[in-house]
Amino acid sequence: MSLSILLTASTLLLAMAAAPAAASPIEGLQWRNRVVIVFGLDEAKVDSQLDAFLADRSALEEREMVLIHVDGEAVSVPFGDIDPPSAGAMREAYRIDPDEPFVVILVGKDGGEKLRRTEPVTARQIFDLIDSMPMRQSETKP
Repeated sequence: MSLSILLTASTLLLAMAAAPAAASPIEGLQWRNRVVIVFGLDEAKVDSQLDAFLADRSALEEREMVLIHVDGEAVSVPFGDIDPPSAGAMREAYRIDPDEPFVVILVGKDGGEKLRRTEPVTARQIFDLIDSMPMRQSETKP
């Protein structure tokens, strides 16, 4: 390989490493809230998922959660006190096709994706997953 090709490849790698990652539309919630995002066009699955979480608002509050629903171009926040992010930014950040029938995602306080499912999950499954995380365990220690 010639020196110029190596230099060009090195320059490209350095430029890619230095380029800032796209900001998450929920970046402002990092280290403050856990976020459940429900995407989808399948009304029955979406309603079932939202109802499962909203049935236990005290558990959502106790775990410092925000619930976001993305439906086409509409975004609502059924639980939590935030301004809704844009639907396009949410789909781009979480790689969701606009025609996707249903996806539920749990984002931890660290901003990392902790769970992604294409079928509804029980609120208990999400709460148990959160409760098993080291950050949550340190929050609940006396």
